[in-house]
Amino acid sequence: MNQWINRLRGQFKDSFLYKTIDSMTLFQMFVLIVIVAKIVRWTVMYGNQVVCGIGHFWINDLKAGMVSFQLFSAEEGSSAAGGNAAYLFHLIDFFHLQTYEAWEIYTSILSNAIVLIFMLKLKRKIRIYQWIIVAATIAVLNIFSFCLAKDPIQMLYFMSIALVLLTDWGYVQKSLAIYGCLYISMVTFRTYYALILVFIMAAQVVLEGLKRLEGGLSRFLLFVGCMTLFGGIFLSVVYNVLPENYQDIYAARVLTRSIETANSGMKNWIDTESVFTFTLNWIVVVLRLWFPLELMPMGPKYWVYVVYQLMMTLLMFGTLAHLRENKQSVNLALCVYLGFSLGTGLFEPDYGSWIRHEAVCFAVIFIMGDLVGLPADHKNHRRITIS
Repeated sequence: MNQWINRLRGQFKDSFLYKTIDSMTLFQMFVLIVIVAKIVRWTVMYGNQVVCGIGHFWINDLKAGMVSFQLFSAEEGSSAAGGNAAYLFHLIDFFHLQTYEAWEIYTSILSNAIVLIFMLKLKRKIRIYQWIIVAATIAVLNIFSFCLAKDPIQMLYFMSIALVLLTDWGYVQKSLAIYGCLYISMVTFRTYYALILVFIMAAQVVLEGLKRLEGGLSRFLLFVGCMTLFGGIFLSVVYNVLPENYQDIYAARVLTRSIETANSGMKNWIDTESVFTFTLNWIVVVLRLWFPLELMPMGPKYWVYVVYQLMMTLLMFGTLAHLRENKQSVNLALCVYLGFSLGTGLFEPDYGSWIRHEAVCFAVIFIMGDLVGLPADHKNHRRITIS
């Protein structure tokens, strides 16, 4: 297996994808990528993405100013996400927008401006495959995420985490600041971010131990095994101590409307309420999110999901392969991405939702893939590649 992997690495390094390119060319292509993506959204993806957009339900409330902001409470649960997102959109409605189309143009301009500002942190020279990843991310964001929806607001929370990772703070300070960002997002946006926080902490502990191993594949397999064990123990505790919360997690995973209606819905392979089978279903769902090959037979329309996700997974593997040499922020970004994947896997109803939610984490993902210039943290490090 190792010889086969090493052979692939060598072939990849010899390919044109490994050559360097000036990242400034992304700025030159930015507007074109956005326009093409929006054309795809409003033609090919119109039925799935535009017609079904949650923002249609907010228009009347936004026009009437009937929106409010609320913090999480035990009774409200995670329902505050939509209302709080609508409230934040209301705060920036300086032009008294009246239609969904107008809101999409406005939201897209603001969101893409944020992307452009962050792209100024990209390294001047990047690999061609990294250039493709950035370009694909811009396209995916404009097809699935940049509209009147919760995703642009979610992007701001992960942008705050990225800003922490860009500082020259120590490991402990960065970790605590990231926990704080997630806590704020938990009480103001999505309550299940508490689970993401738990899995980020667990990933930090596990990855610290995995630094002793060689090779990304070995580390990945052992990481999956350790997190399956941790997830099983965690869910067992929730099942016995907080049975109502366990039922909420179970219901969110198997009873979501999207699972029943979406072509890309992710149904559990084993439909039981036991902790053991639910844990197995959960880790299998996470692996399916990382390797969505089951979508390939569904036709070219779904190949976008597959190709984009495999690029994200390859970035993750590349970072895992160099845990000991990575800068601290790169490894912390990896922990955030892994924790986000593991926590989201408990709730994610379909691949379409996953791609939307994952794409708005682009700033953290770019740091994880070492596409961004970072301050030195007083340790030896080298460039991260998917090899």
